[in-house]
This record gives sequence, structure tokens and C-alpha cells, in this order.
Amino acid sequence: MYKTKNLLRVGLIQMDPVLKKRAEREDKKVNLGKALRLINQAAKESPDIVCFPEFAFTGPASTVLSIEEISETIPGPITEALGKKAREYSLYIVANLLERDEDRHFNSNVIISPKGEIIGRYRKVHLYPPEQFLTLGSRFLVCETEFGKIGMLICYDIAFPESARILALKGAKIVFCPTMGPAWLLEFFKRCAQARAIENQIYLVVVNVVGTHPGTGEKIIGKSFVAYPTGEITELGEEEQIFMVTIDFKEIENIKKRWWPLKDRHPETYAEIVKL
Repeated sequence: MYKTKNLLRVGLIQMDPVLKKRAEREDKKVNLGKALRLINQAAKESPDIVCFPEFAFTGPASTVLSIEEISETIPGPITEALGKKAREYSLYIVANLLERDEDRHFNSNVIISPKGEIIGRYRKVHLYPPEQFLTLGSRFLVCETEFGKIGMLICYDIAFPESARILALKGAKIVFCPTMGPAWLLEFFKRCAQARAIENQIYLVVVNVVGTHPGTGEKIIGKSFVAYPTGEITELGEEEQIFMVTIDFKEIENIKKRWWPLKDRHPETYAEIVKL
């Protein structure tokens, strides 16, 4: 059993990957190489955990040349390479990738421990329309660490209150949400994240890509952010960057002295929601 640490130093890696129509395996190699170099840079600032954006290694699932060629198993080459960096710098890594499991494909997150081991895999439940040819995930995951329980979502998941609520009820104190979104979508997500953070007394870390969407041509503007349990936001700029934020989980207990809606829930009245 872990002795919980209150302070967590988080590195948001707002990456500008190769994004192009009909992305191939070679593009994935280039992006992985860049990601490893960014971890080297981030490690100079002693993070406990770093998080990459959605589709940072492959580009959007809807635009790759061959889903069979560019997806990979978990564990696989990407998680093995990231695991080596996690061991080298003794940190956790949250990364998003296209997962292949026999004839099924998922939009998945992994969390890798400082020992280089995969301690959690989350498969996206709420698929955005262009990626609905992928297979749906079926459960929400929290991972136990010495900082407490960590939850994971992916992009569109943040628009659904049930997603973060389940993670909070499972004990998550912080939720990581890799995403790929243009300006208008990030504005929606920011408001959603503020609500999710306030109503669940959690921290929400949303890490976005920098670049141009190869399918729609829309600019992906970065502006990753952290939403605090108070509803406050710390937001990044539009360029590729590594940003560090230190989170003090004791603040959650301070907030609960004034505001703690989770303890006033009435689950016995909520059963009808499954019928709607």
C-alpha cells in the first residue's frame, strides 16, 4: 500500500507532431523520436508525470493510410520505448495511441510507471464521429500510484459528465485527458473541464496537439490547460512547449470543507437514467 504524497509535478507536453493525410509507419517513427526528445527536455524540470496529446504518434485515426499498418499492440514498440524513458528518469508517462487487438482497433491511453511498466490502459468510450469505425471501450479506469488514484479520459469523453463522475467515485484525484482539437472545440472542452473539476473535486489535465488537422484542414491550436477543483484554469499558448505545474492535493480537502456535493448524492434516485 502506498504512502500518499500530496505534491505532484505534472509536465504537459504540447507536441507539434507530423500530421498528414495517409500517414504511414515512417511518420510514426518520426513522431516517436520527437516524443522521446521532448521527454529528455521535460526531465530537466523533474516532473513526476508527463502527458502527451491525443494522436501525437500517428495523427487522427480517420486519416492514416492503413489502420492495420500504423496501429500496434499494447505492449508494443511505442510503449517499450516510452517505458525505457520512464525508467531512465523515474517518472510516469501518459500516452495516447492507436491500439490493435486482433481484428479490433481502439483509441487508447496507457500510463507507464517509473519502473517502465504499463499499469493501466484506457480505451476511449465516447468516439468522436470521424473515428466511430473504431471499437468502443467499455469501462473507465483509475490507477493506483503513490500520489493517489489517477484517472484517464480521451478528448470527447470530457463532454460527458458521467465519465469524470465515475472516475471520481472510483477515487481519482486527477484525470488526464489527451486531446486533438481546434480552437472552437477547445473552448467547449475548457468549459466542460471546469464543470467536471468543480462538481467532482478533481484536477483535470487536458493536453492538446499543435498543428493542422490533416483531414479537415483546421488549425489545432495547442492551448492545453489544467482545470482546478475551484474551476480556475491554467492555460498554455499556441506553440509547441513543455509546461510544468505543481499540484497540491491538500487543496482538495480544503475545498471540501466548503463545498462537497459528492457526499450529498442520492444514487437511489438515479437509476432511471439508464432507461432514458
